[in-house]
Amino acid sequence: MTTESVCLENRSVSLHEHGRNYSIDLLRILSMIMIVTLHVLRQGGILEVLDTGTAKYFTAWTLESLSLCAVNIYALISGFVGVSSGSARFYKILSMWIQVEFYCIISTVILYCTKTDTFDFAELINRLAPVSTNRYWYFTAYFIMFFFTPVFNKLLQSLHERQMKYLFGIIFIFASLWPTVWQTDIMKLNNGYSFLWLSLLYLLGGCVRKLGLYKRVNMRLMVVLYFVLTLSGMAFMAGAEEWNWPVAENNLLSYYAFNILLASVCLLLAGAKTKIKRQAPVNIIRALAPLTFGVYIIHTSEYIWDHVLKGAFGFFSSMSAPVLVLAVIATALAIYLACSLIEWLRMTLFKWLKVDPFTEWIEQKARNVLDQKIFKKESGI
Repeated sequence: MTTESVCLENRSVSLHEHGRNYSIDLLRILSMIMIVTLHVLRQGGILEVLDTGTAKYFTAWTLESLSLCAVNIYALISGFVGVSSGSARFYKILSMWIQVEFYCIISTVILYCTKTDTFDFAELINRLAPVSTNRYWYFTAYFIMFFFTPVFNKLLQSLHERQMKYLFGIIFIFASLWPTVWQTDIMKLNNGYSFLWLSLLYLLGGCVRKLGLYKRVNMRLMVVLYFVLTLSGMAFMAGAEEWNWPVAENNLLSYYAFNILLASVCLLLAGAKTKIKRQAPVNIIRALAPLTFGVYIIHTSEYIWDHVLKGAFGFFSSMSAPVLVLAVIATALAIYLACSLIEWLRMTLFKWLKVDPFTEWIEQKARNVLDQKIFKKESGI
């Protein structure tokens, strides 16, 4: 999840112009909308108040299953894009940390100003240390993974095709297929909420890019497979509830479930295969794509998560199934757009404060010291 500068140009731009794949950026945007949808359904209290076995229950869970691959897609994109990059630019992770810290401070100030929580110095320190306290699990996992990506890239670039297929296969078998079938998290992936899972997805995304799999597939077929694979999890859950199958709850509806992982790869392939040629959608994608990480941080910040979103949409359960679908999608879009606006204001402020040039300067100074004192100008990092 990286933040990049927004540049709008008044000319036609194709999918791969200047090495930029705008369909991948579009997939990143759609993934974040799906992540917000998951949070509307779960943290918003919709899933927990619906009566089991009703049409509305299965409708809400269908939305859940269709959105579950969103986080996987985000990490797959990191590998798909990152594997072809040069040396790691550590100023980017520093900029992201400053961005997260900025929103942590705002959330903390709101909590104390609204008297939602009483002041406690130890808790204040925890709130201002998001990585150490794992307040944002994805950022914590990504933060750790970022420092391994130069090694991951070197590994992927050194493998020949057969070795890369082998790597893809063993990751799929031991991290996804085996745990799903035996209902045992043998790799201790914490149900997909971990640095290890994100790292494996990064490697898979890199394999997809290096093997050129997206060049060999049919985009429409990949989209169809995405629906089949995700909805199969929903069908399995319905069958388990109807006939009391001895399986773990939502066995095919988790991040590492093999059908969800394959569905994530299918959407990545479909996105990479798609060509966007018209100027208008490219401009919209350019404007929205750099804001996506901010959307995640804002709507999962402590104040919003615990005191605004929590249980806020339980009343949707009184709606009919079709209206429920529209209400959930509209709510997710509204949250996404509102957070995007806030993030745009934050980016404008940071641009005025020259935060990114400052972090680049820090990185360069640090590299100079490391090159002179430790690495002796060895390349690769």
